Amino acid sequence: MPPLTGILKLMGLVAGTVPLAALAWAWETGQLGFMASEALIHWLGNLGLGALLLTLTLSPLSRLTGSYLPLVLRRQAGLWAFAYLVLHALAWSFLDMGGDAALIRSELAEQRHLQLGLLCLVLLAPLALTSFQRAREWMGLLHWLRLHRLVYAAATGGVIHQAMVQKVLEWPTFLSASILAVLLAYRIIGALRRRPGSAGT
Repeated sequence: MPPLTGILKLMGLVAGTVPLAALAWAWETGQLGFMASEALIHWLGNLGLGALLLTLTLSPLSRLTGSYLPLVLRRQAGLWAFAYLVLHALAWSFLDMGGDAALIRSELAEQRHLQLGLLCLVLLAPLALTSFQRAREWMGLLHWLRLHRLVYAAATGGVIHQAMVQKVLEWPTFLSASILAVLLAYRIIGALRRRPGSAGT
């Protein structure tokens, strides 16, 4: 492993661990406010969605800069996103719902934003499980790429879920939606340019 690659991976590990450690410290010391459990749930969700959008940003960044270095962090960022979103779901299940399976099922049956959030997490699960090189080789690159396009559906659903949770549009949702819109536009324009007969092909 080249030294710079190792350094980047170490930086990715630190970047993923520090917010989680900070949240754990804030929870233990009562710094999350009167509605501590709600604050923790929202922080985990926002951090998970942010990491997911970062994952989508790294490939375009690599193409635009002509450097492979952003790709070094892509898998790690994706796994951190999945980890934070799993913790987000678990925090809601146990802190908000008290781990009551019947209550959880009832809330999921009634609340559209919860259904959407769960769907996004389900979409991300196979991506996390197949993020390893061995899985890519076993599936074949074409099938692997097709499966991992689900990340765009999960990210879109995540932004909508984030907006549905809020009573009014707040800056995290505005920022998430703006980043996602740019990423989708970049991907669509790239796909159109690669079509046979398109200008510049």
